[in-house]
Amino acid sequence: MAYDYAYIEGYDLQPTKSVVLNISHKQRKQESNNQTFKMGPNDMPSIEKATHLGIIRTTSLKGNMIVNVEENIKKARRSAYSLLGGGFHGLNGLDVETMVHLYKIYISPVLLYGLELILPTTSSLTLLENFQNKLLKQILSLPTCVADITVNILTGILPIEAQVQIRALGLLVFNNICNQPDDSVEKSLAKRQLIIKNDESSSWFIAIKHMLRKYDLQEASWYLNNPVKKTVWTSTIKNTIYNHWNRSIVQFQPLYKGLNFLTTEHLRTGNIHPLFKINCHSTIDTSRLPVKLKLLTGSYILQSKRIRMYKDETDPKCLLCAKEEENIEHFILKCESLRIARNAILQEITTTLNAMGIQFDELSTNEKLQHILDLTPIAKAKKLSPVSVVQIERLTRRLLYQLLIARYKMVCGQ
Repeated sequence: MAYDYAYIEGYDLQPTKSVVLNISHKQRKQESNNQTFKMGPNDMPSIEKATHLGIIRTTSLKGNMIVNVEENIKKARRSAYSLLGGGFHGLNGLDVETMVHLYKIYISPVLLYGLELILPTTSSLTLLENFQNKLLKQILSLPTCVADITVNILTGILPIEAQVQIRALGLLVFNNICNQPDDSVEKSLAKRQLIIKNDESSSWFIAIKHMLRKYDLQEASWYLNNPVKKTVWTSTIKNTIYNHWNRSIVQFQPLYKGLNFLTTEHLRTGNIHPLFKINCHSTIDTSRLPVKLKLLTGSYILQSKRIRMYKDETDPKCLLCAKEEENIEHFILKCESLRIARNAILQEITTTLNAMGIQFDELSTNEKLQHILDLTPIAKAKKLSPVSVVQIERLTRRLLYQLLIARYKMVCGQ
């Protein structure tokens, strides 16, 4: 039929792109499914894999998913490598806010391309999630052992599963079908699939039905009969999915002891952590940020953390003063061996905060650590000016960096 139409219209079909994929069905494995099709007088070649609009098609749904996920990861990795020359790397690279923005614009679309149609299963989602978390941890200069939800909190980027579901529900797929005329092929197919397929089916429309139920939305058939405007639908889907995953992340955060001082208020809007929006983007400030991030996320290895890994082989006491257990409180505020590196900068922080109406010396230990590690919730509550926040942020980054250097020199000199 396509050949005849092309002949009437006066153009030739591309023979190398006109191929046959004999789709195999899991319930009909014993049946021969190899059929021959002709394009004019010639037989069309029967192949195992073909690419159409950037999406690879194979002879099985599982094969489609595996091949496309692997290809997307490969392409996303190449996209990341192409940005390395521009400073897209953690150490001595661009500021974090810029790198996260580059990831969202140039890498994430490549990684997720076409997945709203394929809808990967758990194993494939894990591969995609591992790639995203590893890359984001690298640009944040965090070790791979840090909790994965830390990446979501700091960058405001949702897990891969949530991003795929937003694309499948909220962008240009399901809602477009709902807004088509009732006699359209796509809408008729959707209604038919939802009626005859059971909940265990691998049908795309059944997967959409499960997603809608997961987020406590109306049934898929209801939206087909009551189409929603695209702008309202997109906003509703994004807000619903963001709220669902943000609640989940906030609920899991207390299970990780190292994340006590990491705020999550910004998660409601899906934005990057406000710590990265503070105007401290000089080369020196950027180079000092990784030290603060490791302490803020509990991934900096002090003796109290090392003993949990090596147990009897490690003494939890401070390697410098040998008086107390070396935890984050001892390292930043109490270690006598670090007082020379600490006192002058800490006094400057105290004086600056006092001028802003915050009596630093009267605060509890946890409150002091909160001011040093992440000032953003206090700045919002106290309505501090951006200039004041920048001033304190630079001092705290300098303090933590100097403590790190002093500790490193003393430990290596022992």
